[in-house]
Amino acid sequence: MKWTSIILAGGASRRMGQTKALLTIQNQTMVERLSELLSPFSTDIVIVVRQEDHDQIASLFREGKSVHLVQDDPRYKGYGPLAGMYTGMKAVFSPYYFVCACDMPCLDKDYLHGLKQLIQEQPGHEAYVPLSGGKYQPFAGVYRNLAAQIEELLERGEKRWSDLFSKLKKGYLIQEEEWQTWTKQPDPFFNMNTPQDYNKIRSGWV
Repeated sequence: MKWTSIILAGGASRRMGQTKALLTIQNQTMVERLSELLSPFSTDIVIVVRQEDHDQIASLFREGKSVHLVQDDPRYKGYGPLAGMYTGMKAVFSPYYFVCACDMPCLDKDYLHGLKQLIQEQPGHEAYVPLSGGKYQPFAGVYRNLAAQIEELLERGEKRWSDLFSKLKKGYLIQEEEWQTWTKQPDPFFNMNTPQDYNKIRSGWV
C-alpha cells in the first residue's frame, strides 16, 4: 500500500521572512529532504508551490522523477492549507494522500511506517489524524480523496481544516500513546514558523 504525498509549500512564510520550503538543513532544502523521506512510501509526490517559487523549486528535481509541482487553483488563492490539499488531490488521483507542511524537519520514516501499518490494520476511514498535546496535527495525516468535499467548503468560504473534519463521517484520531510507539522523535510534528525555530533546528535539535 502506497499513497500520494502532498507537500504544502504555498504559504507566504511571513513570520519566517523567507520561503520555508527552500530553507536548508545539512545542505539540503526542506522540500528535497521531505521528498526524499516520502519517496519510498509514495507513488507520486505533489508539491503545492507559490508562482514566485515555482522555478527555483522545480530546478531541485531531476526530470522523470514522480514529483509534480502545482499552484493553487486561482479561485482559492490565499485560502490556506485546505486549498493546498484540494489542489494536490485534484492534480493526482489516489485512494490515499499523506499531507504534510513543508517546514516539518522532525518527521521520520518510523512515524510513516507506523502510519502505513495503522491504515492497513484499520481500513475504511476518511482521515487518519494524529493528536499531540491535545491538539490535532492535520498536516502529518492521511486522507482519502476529499477534493469534492473540500471544494464545497471553499465555495462557501470555509477555509479551516476543522471545517473539513467536522464534515467527515468516519475519521480516525491517532492518540499520542499510539504514535509514540512508532517513533523516537519526541515531536515529529514540529513546525519551523520563525527564524528562532529554524536556528533551533540548525543547532542540532533534530
